[in-house]
Amino acid sequence: MSLPAKDPHSIEPYFLVWCDGDGTNTGAPNDSGELQGATISTVTWTVPTGITEVSHNQTTVTIHGVVYAVNTVCTIWLSGGTDGADYALNCRITTSDLRTLDRAITVSVRAKPVSILSQAEASTVLRCDQDDQNMIDLLPLVDGYIEMATGRDWSQDVRIRPEAKSAARMLLVRWHEDPGGMAAGSALGFGLTAALTQLEALALQLKTAGTPDEPLRLVNTNIDGYMAVDASFVLAFSYPMGSGATARVSLGGVTTINTLDVSGRVMTITPVAHLAPNTSYILMIDYAPDIYGRTLYREIAIITAG
Repeated sequence: MSLPAKDPHSIEPYFLVWCDGDGTNTGAPNDSGELQGATISTVTWTVPTGITEVSHNQTTVTIHGVVYAVNTVCTIWLSGGTDGADYALNCRITTSDLRTLDRAITVSVRAKPVSILSQAEASTVLRCDQDDQNMIDLLPLVDGYIEMATGRDWSQDVRIRPEAKSAARMLLVRWHEDPGGMAAGSALGFGLTAALTQLEALALQLKTAGTPDEPLRLVNTNIDGYMAVDASFVLAFSYPMGSGATARVSLGGVTTINTLDVSGRVMTITPVAHLAPNTSYILMIDYAPDIYGRTLYREIAIITAG
């Protein structure tokens, strides 16, 4: 069974519906589900190396407007994965009428392309669906044109500047409404020309101020697999972190002491008390700034050993 692709940096849920697709679980002739009036008693997920199970449950869930009752759907939350890899998972359940059922799914991990405008933002501007293929095809062309006109790839910034989004909106609307004008290289109009000129000046200002072209990244961490309940967590960044960065990192309500080494690139997060065994946590980097004012947002799943 193939499901929507997962971004390697996201934590996402995947669902296996064991009752009828419309939520029915009566065992009646028109019930096409595998449960046939029974419910799920136990669940065992087999997850391959390379992708991490954060948690799973069988609680009630709503999928595409259909409400499914408790113990009729298996939900698994996954983190990580390598871009371009496909992972085969197996879900085994036992039912209230003592049957054992297996079902396999394939989760493909694909990095989502980053554009100045997200598909949601672009669809709002154009008043079209988010999966409009013409709009999707235009987004990288808009990014490329703005990079050529201003000398900077604005889509690689961790938090994309509003000036870049404004120029992208104007260019997207113009090309969407007049694709022939794009090919002909027609005049851009005063508003868009002014926006691109402003962006070009901003790009030059950032370059002369010494701001690196490469974005701020998390380049390494000791978080891998099951962690000890008394572990400290180490984050290595691509650039020295700025004032206030330690306050922007948290561990799901756990009190921690966060420190930076002398280089400013390595942060250690130390819980003041042992974590609970066999428990899932989310370590959140909540727009932590580097010394250049750029910020980074990441969520990292942590599971403690039992």
